[in-house]
Amino acid sequence: MENNDNYLDKISKDNEEKAKPKFYKESSFKGDENDPITRIKKEDFCGDSNYSSDASEEEKDAVMEGEDKMGDLPMPKSNFSKPPAKKFTGQVKPSNPDYMQDQLKVGKKPGRNYDPITWDNVFDERELVQSTIPVYFSGTKGPVIFCIHGAGHSALSFGPFAKACKDFARVVSFDIRGHGGHQLADETNMPIDILIEECMQVLEYVIHKYQDASIIICGHSLGGALAAKLTYNIVHPEEEKDLGFDKTHIKGCFVIDVAEGSALSALPFMEKIVENRPTSFTSVSEAIKWGVMSGQVKNLESARVTMPDLIKEENGEFIWNTNLLASKDNWREWFTGMNKCFLDLVLPKTLVIASNDRMDKELTIAQMQGKFKLVSMFDVGHTIHEDAPEELASKFKDFIQVFGINEKYNLKKTITNAAGKEIVIDH
Repeated sequence: MENNDNYLDKISKDNEEKAKPKFYKESSFKGDENDPITRIKKEDFCGDSNYSSDASEEEKDAVMEGEDKMGDLPMPKSNFSKPPAKKFTGQVKPSNPDYMQDQLKVGKKPGRNYDPITWDNVFDERELVQSTIPVYFSGTKGPVIFCIHGAGHSALSFGPFAKACKDFARVVSFDIRGHGGHQLADETNMPIDILIEECMQVLEYVIHKYQDASIIICGHSLGGALAAKLTYNIVHPEEEKDLGFDKTHIKGCFVIDVAEGSALSALPFMEKIVENRPTSFTSVSEAIKWGVMSGQVKNLESARVTMPDLIKEENGEFIWNTNLLASKDNWREWFTGMNKCFLDLVLPKTLVIASNDRMDKELTIAQMQGKFKLVSMFDVGHTIHEDAPEELASKFKDFIQVFGINEKYNLKKTITNAAGKEIVIDH
């Protein structure tokens, strides 16, 4: 038998060769029948370095010394490192399974569908108020959610949300001047007083349409500021005036992703943001794709509904429907005073925000004092109602249930107290 030094030299050389960073399915090293180490069978081992009496002392010593040298040998790091994370390729599964099946039938490779979806897929009917203001209606039961969209958007911004609310509420949404289908000769004339007055006109029309309905006024961004101010002017008017309807129709206020302080501090950057948008698109589908890729809308299905209403065709190109920069002189007054109106409302109210950094100091203090309900939503952008319409709809359902808002504003409930006397509760 050869001495132990020769055995260890052979082991070292073999291990050094195997330790090189090579990749193979299984080791090509089969061992040597004459090697005292490889001749020791697995059943001869018991525990850590404890061998059966069948192995000779010489073989045991060779194994022990070989194990000591193994720790000094270079090992391929790639064999022990964590596999790299899969890179995002920009390709996702089609959001519409039916579309994918249709593509497969015609022999096309499935992909994202940027075709527009028409308004009648999310709303039930459309009417014109005063022959100029498009108003969309959805649902047949529950209280009415009266929606006001933000600057640069349209009534269809609330389309996906309206569709998600059909089982418990009716949703009404309309185009403010200069947006969507509400085009006027002086469409860029957008002072806050005119906007509130037009909101009041549409609200009166809706209340006459649904004469016994409870109304929750809801708004997003600029629409949130209008919702707060409109609701305050109805519920707590500075001077009594004939509204043309019973103000007790109004049962709540719901504001989406806007706070006075945060909005005013962001105004210096808004002009640059608007200027950085593409000036035109070659097609409606290209505009939808830009809306998703730019992050303006995170939900493709929503973008297919909302983006087509933000553009119009002109000279073979599709340009923005609303000239936002033309109204920049009104931007500051839109938001000034909205916090006071919202906080002074004596009725159920909720603020939904995309992240806590949307809050300003005044609203943060008021929320800690319990003056309104705050809801934070995650994985959404500024257009919460487009990015997560089903989740926002569930927040509204909770709002309606928690505050006991009935379908009819004048519904009276009678209960019997402990003394057996009937008490009427107005909702």
